[in-house]
Amino acid sequence: MSNSSPFSRSPDKPLRPNIASSTDQVEIPVSPEILIPRLGDYLIEKNLLSPQDLQRALDYQKANAIAGNPRLLGQILVELKLIDRSTLDQVITEQIVQLHSALQETNKLLEQRVQERTQTLERRLAQIRTAAAVTRLATRASSLSELLTTTVNRIVEQFGYYYAAIFLVDPQRKYAVLREATGEAGQKLKEQGYRLAIGSRSIIGWVTANNEARLVTDTSEDDLYLQDELFPQTRSEVCLPLTIKNEVVGALDVQSTSPQAFDEEDIVILQTLADQIASAIHNIRLLESAQINLQEIHLLYEASRVISRSNTAEEIIENAASVFDQTDFLAATLVADGKRLRLRSLYQPERNSPPDEAQYLPYPRADAQNALQGKNYLLITDFSQTTLPAVLVHIPREWKAEEVVYFPLWQQGNLEALFILGSTDKGVFSEALIQPYLNLIDLATVALEKIEAIRGTQAQVSNLAVLNKISQAIATETEPSHLYRVIHQQITRVLGDITFYIALYDPRTGFVRVPYLYEDGKVSQIDSLPLGEGLTSIVIREKKPLRIVENTAQKARELGAIQHGEKMAKSWLGVPLVVQGEVLGILSVQDAEREHAFSEDDERLLDTLAAQVAVSIRNTQLLAQARQQAERQRRLYEATEKVRAALDINTILETTSQELSHTLGARRVIVELHPPGVAPSSDITSSEDTP
Repeated sequence: MSNSSPFSRSPDKPLRPNIASSTDQVEIPVSPEILIPRLGDYLIEKNLLSPQDLQRALDYQKANAIAGNPRLLGQILVELKLIDRSTLDQVITEQIVQLHSALQETNKLLEQRVQERTQTLERRLAQIRTAAAVTRLATRASSLSELLTTTVNRIVEQFGYYYAAIFLVDPQRKYAVLREATGEAGQKLKEQGYRLAIGSRSIIGWVTANNEARLVTDTSEDDLYLQDELFPQTRSEVCLPLTIKNEVVGALDVQSTSPQAFDEEDIVILQTLADQIASAIHNIRLLESAQINLQEIHLLYEASRVISRSNTAEEIIENAASVFDQTDFLAATLVADGKRLRLRSLYQPERNSPPDEAQYLPYPRADAQNALQGKNYLLITDFSQTTLPAVLVHIPREWKAEEVVYFPLWQQGNLEALFILGSTDKGVFSEALIQPYLNLIDLATVALEKIEAIRGTQAQVSNLAVLNKISQAIATETEPSHLYRVIHQQITRVLGDITFYIALYDPRTGFVRVPYLYEDGKVSQIDSLPLGEGLTSIVIREKKPLRIVENTAQKARELGAIQHGEKMAKSWLGVPLVVQGEVLGILSVQDAEREHAFSEDDERLLDTLAAQVAVSIRNTQLLAQARQQAERQRRLYEATEKVRAALDINTILETTSQELSHTLGARRVIVELHPPGVAPSSDITSSEDTP
């Protein structure tokens, strides 16, 4: 028996003799056993054969092969009676069944791999076709809007991604502005005017600043990914720059619901798309710039010249509106009228008629202002899912417009006018077409600021004149009532006919009195009241001006002020009267009907005026006290002379009590006389006088 281990070789095939030189080859009969690999090892594993018996059978098989009688291992085992035929057949059957199952599983794996590979190839083919379609579109797209909308939609539909968006860099190269995006979330972001600063801590900000693609395989682990409730399913993201001649003009952003959704081939195809989009953007912008109507440019130029020479806000708005009334688009102009926006004009070119000024429909000014806050224009290309307020969508829906551009005209943060352009076609309003109108609005804004600056300068001159007149008047006034009337007259010249009062505070008693109150055309006074929790008391305690020009009742409550059944004015302004750190009272104006009736300039004027008034009031108080003291001294001197003129003790006592009562204003005077060392209990003379 050989010393080699039976496991050192693999007996899955019968040993054959070296008979290559023999012309007579002996073939082993075909048998199921031929299909069974490693029969001996399997018999040992099943405990049907020992290793020693297997080695014995192998040696016997080898000897037969050398003798020219090759035989299968199973035949040898049966012949040597190491196993019986039925056991051998059963083992062979089991092995064949297992081999068949393994073969079926292998076939399934092969089919699955083929299917996956086929799907991958089909997906790549779809991506390539999409890239080719975008390339064709880029060469014939009539507008930038058409190009961007088709591109993001095809990326999502054909590539199977969750979300796609295109950002374009603004002309000032400060922000990447969302221009097109898929889905309801994308529409909401567009309506919000969503933008990200270039170089900001965001994926879009990083890509547009560095001109490099950025792949996020897992959004939960990337420090630049911005979580957004509008995209709760995003798990991976790739952003690619849109570059023209090494200058970034925007970014293509694609998101997926699966981590590690983007491989190298995906990125190559998407980058190809990004390059085609960038090239198309460049070509469309050049084409749009060349197609801008020269007559329209001339019209805008003429209007700009007129606006620059306007002297009032009304003239500026009218001249700007005239441009919109002469365009080839649907146009409307809404002008601020208090809390409402009044429809100034409505123009529809197909009517071939001048603007319709018969309608004066009111729209809430605050709703439009809140929706457009911070925007210099707003382009809407889909009203089906818009969340804009009715003030902005009513007119376009009446037009059945497909696209609308809103141009708000701002003055110190307030919406002064709203110009609307509309079109019944899509893809009309390009950046190149919008820009001249935007320039016109910018010019109108500058003109409004100029007028406001002139008005502010004139107001300052007027205020200085008022301060000068008041200074001259109060310098010579010694009577408080005259002083209050002079102050009121001068304030009326600046602020108009409004409620005005002066309140004085006595820290010794803690009471406040109102010696001068002008309200509803009448002048009156209010008796002393204890320092309470109203706005007047707050100004006295805080020693600081207080101006409330909107929601006065609510803001007064927030400050802790309590109004006892009084109707709150729409605008309230109060400044403290302070001399050397001591509060003498408060000077206040109110407007019962108008909000925002008082500006910061008005507050500064009253505060400056209050400093002079406070000094004047203190001087009149000191003068009154001096006069009162002098009068008292005079009366005491006269009383002393009368006492000295008396000839007897009773007359002296009676005269003394009467004069003291009159001089001091006392209701009762008691005079006691008693010898030294005697308690004051008798010889009392008293006199009572009326107040």
